[in-house]
Parts: sequence; structure tokens; C-alpha cells
Amino acid sequence: MRHELVRGFPRAREKGCRVHAAPDTAYCPHLMGVCGSPGENPFWEERPCLVLEVLSPSTEAQDRWEKMRAHLNLESLQAYLLLDPERKSLEGYFHGGKGFSLKRYAGGQVPLPAWTCPRT
Repeated sequence: MRHELVRGFPRAREKGCRVHAAPDTAYCPHLMGVCGSPGENPFWEERPCLVLEVLSPSTEAQDRWEKMRAHLNLESLQAYLLLDPERKSLEGYFHGGKGFSLKRYAGGQVPLPAWTCPRT
């Protein structure tokens, strides 16, 4: 799946993506975890708790700035992860009460916190 900004939901439907939608844009992350029941639209999710983006030279700036800003403003988000396969590293922005904190990992396993999803 190409990693790209998807404008307009008909285009997302054509691509078969399961998309997270912001008010006027939609993104197709590499991996998304969602708490709760599926929404009414099968092509997008509005309450992701985890978003992971795999960085590439062509998308890194967009993943680090535009997408990260949009996702970190979501009330439901618990973690925004940036995986860099070239550097074999991961940056994690984890929600912790008073906003997000950055943790960096290089090689090996990455411990992810346990989240409690709201019951629906």
C-alpha cells in the first residue's frame, strides 16, 4: 500500500484503505489500532489509539510534521510511532496525562504500554 495523504473519501474507497479521517483530510497510516466498535463508515476510523508510520525519504517530513500534528490532537490517541527502517530505530510519542512524551528506541524490542480501551 502506498503511504500518502488521501483527500476525499471516494478516493480512499477506490484504494481499499481503512483510513483515519480528520475534519477535512484523511490519512492512510501503515498501522492503526482502534478501541471500541467499528464506526458507521467502513473506510475510516475516527478514534485510533495507536498510529504507526514507517518513514521513507519521500514521506518523512509529512509524517513528522503534518500527520503527527493532526494525530496528536486526537483525544483517543495513546501513541504515535515513527519507525525508521534505515536507522533501525523507533520514536514513540506516548500520551501520559499532561500531553505526549517522546521516547526513542534503537534495535531490539520496544515495550509498548498497556492501554485500557473504553467499553462500547
